[in-house]
Amino acid sequence: MGEMCIMKKLLYLLVPGLLLTAVLAGCGSDPSNNRGAEGASAGEEDDAQAVSADARLKEFSADFYLYDEYETFTGDTYRYELVEEDGRYLLSESFCYEIETEVDPSVEEKVREIIAGHNLLRFDGTDDVTASLPVEYQPCSVSAVYTTGETLSFRMDGDPESKWAMALNRLFRSEFVKAGYHQCAPDAENLEIAYFTLEFNVGTLGYEYGTIDVDGRNMLFCQIWDMAEDNLASVQFAGMEAGFLKQFSDKIEELNLQSLAGTDSGAISHTPEGYLDIHITYVGSRRLYAEYSGRNIPAAWAEVLDELKPFLDDYIAEHVEAESYEELSGIAEGSSTAVMYEFLENFFTPNRENRYYNFLAQAGTDLEEPEGAMAVTDYHSGIAGCVTDEVLKEIELGRMLYRFDQLYGQETDSWSPVYIEVFIPEDSARKEDGYREFYIELNDGTRTKPIYGSLKAAEEEGKQKIGYFWSDFLQE
Repeated sequence: MGEMCIMKKLLYLLVPGLLLTAVLAGCGSDPSNNRGAEGASAGEEDDAQAVSADARLKEFSADFYLYDEYETFTGDTYRYELVEEDGRYLLSESFCYEIETEVDPSVEEKVREIIAGHNLLRFDGTDDVTASLPVEYQPCSVSAVYTTGETLSFRMDGDPESKWAMALNRLFRSEFVKAGYHQCAPDAENLEIAYFTLEFNVGTLGYEYGTIDVDGRNMLFCQIWDMAEDNLASVQFAGMEAGFLKQFSDKIEELNLQSLAGTDSGAISHTPEGYLDIHITYVGSRRLYAEYSGRNIPAAWAEVLDELKPFLDDYIAEHVEAESYEELSGIAEGSSTAVMYEFLENFFTPNRENRYYNFLAQAGTDLEEPEGAMAVTDYHSGIAGCVTDEVLKEIELGRMLYRFDQLYGQETDSWSPVYIEVFIPEDSARKEDGYREFYIELNDGTRTKPIYGSLKAAEEEGKQKIGYFWSDFLQE
């Protein structure tokens, strides 16, 4: 979750869930899936090949299996062919869609740019496939004949996440959509962003943008953390107009972030050495994420951030409603969001206001026979106003608060919550039923302990309270 995350100041803030799953698109065993500091594949520049400067494509075909960049856990086989006849270019797909259309000559130029940009000529002459692989790794191939007589041809094991195949597929599908073949267009719900988070640094300043949900109302936020001083430099919360997420989604598509998605497989560390962490959840099944640290951040992301940062900054400046967590608390006061954070901060602050030791002193160590109901009442007073009578009884009978304090509230330890986050579950049924999930980080100065759980708000006596609560620490 990162060293720069806001501590108890996160009270009343609902940042939607971190997205831990996403499917990238591609095919063909492609080194460009691991792009280096200059945005090119390792080795692409040193052994880059080219055809004659005046060469144009006479015939081009590509056959590959590709994960759908707009759908999670789905994919298809595509067989494209682009042929020039008397100055006209005909584009066809003969496996997935079985369609054909005439396209503008500029498409031929764009295909050549993809060939050059991914240095596909380095594969020329390759014919190396493995038998009996799953369908997504079945052989992929490319064949090209140029007007100069030069050719390109290769066949190899497929890779459903290849960048060059994704680039070709995106280009060709967009041309078919232009021609009226709307079955090639992604589902509208997979172009509509539900919520997102974006974190990156500029020197010692860490920026975090994202959507937040305040009792059902979407808001946009930006917080800046000064890593040199280890404090919050500024924070702003802005109302979101109905069309904002559509504008942001269009910007994401315009910048083709899908082609830059991925991870360097290392732990993200929020340090001045550099980090990039973006997670986007769409209304449909699509997920998009990128997680990189230090030198592993693809250079192309710098251009993307140069576009996204002023876009978000300008919108927030025009729609800002709060510039502190105290102001946001006023906006959210009495909401289900606020009561969730109030409850979590109270419950998961070990031995809060010395409650654990006061309880032991008042009730004795034999909890089977407490000396009086007053001890139990006093012990739970910090959370009693946040929960329904039924949940309070469950917490008392299950000794949930006592078990937590016993684990993390001993005098010999100094555990405290350094990060609290409530987010919307990905399970649509639980989401519709009002359930929320939470993540908490406890830290004792040297160790970090993650705690997960779920809760749900309910109305009692005209107030929002916690009507359901469960946490994984109860299984310890």
